[in-house]
Amino acid sequence: MRTIVIGNWKGGVGKTTVATNLACAFANNFPELHVLFIDCDKQGNSSARFCADFSKPNLTNILVDGVAADEAIQQTQYCNIDLIAADPSLMAANFSILKEEERRQDNILELALEPVKDKYDLCFIDTPPDFNISVLNCLNICDDLIGITTLTSDSVEGLRQLRQNVIEMYNDVLGRDLQLRGVLVNMYRPNEESSNYIDELKKDGFIVFDSYLYSARTTAEQLQLATNKHMSIFEVAPRCAFARCINNFLIELIGGDK
Repeated sequence: MRTIVIGNWKGGVGKTTVATNLACAFANNFPELHVLFIDCDKQGNSSARFCADFSKPNLTNILVDGVAADEAIQQTQYCNIDLIAADPSLMAANFSILKEEERRQDNILELALEPVKDKYDLCFIDTPPDFNISVLNCLNICDDLIGITTLTSDSVEGLRQLRQNVIEMYNDVLGRDLQLRGVLVNMYRPNEESSNYIDELKKDGFIVFDSYLYSARTTAEQLQLATNKHMSIFEVAPRCAFARCINNFLIELIGGDK
């Protein structure tokens, strides 16, 4: 199971929208793949988009109560995407785990997923714009860390904070060598200001993916409609700019043609 973590230190850059639709893109283009989606954000927006049953065990129960992963995994509305949901209880869970002294705190999720990881080909994780024990557990199983950014000063600074305060701290404390695989630009507009921000990212040492998620005139409306209907963009507007861009990014991510 290859695990892809989506992150930025700043909120509002489209992490949840990208993560959920990217998972759906893989599931659509490669129906033979089995995908696990883990929501690591206490807001539970990804869980809601996948029509989660919030009465069932979730990520909090895995981290705090020792619930087995297969008890917390639920099927989504898509036959080859399963979900570990999150809800606001995840905030208290992070504080609860910090009080524990008798067990390691960074590998709880890794151990829980061990019995089920061979059932899945890919795992996508949507993370919050902060650093806590649940995020640490997600980074511990991460194969590819992808930064999402819009081309604004706050969002670009969020990437720097992700690199400095999360990745460097994580590597220093745990002796790992986790790196950002690359940065995916969201809400891209082809103008001089965008080009300047991208040049700034590259000069700052970030690898920027060639695929951008363009901000077309109707993109926001189509994405909001998809969110309201608990659907992917491929069900609501499969030929729209965002859908095409996500598929292009998928191809770049796997390093070739579908």
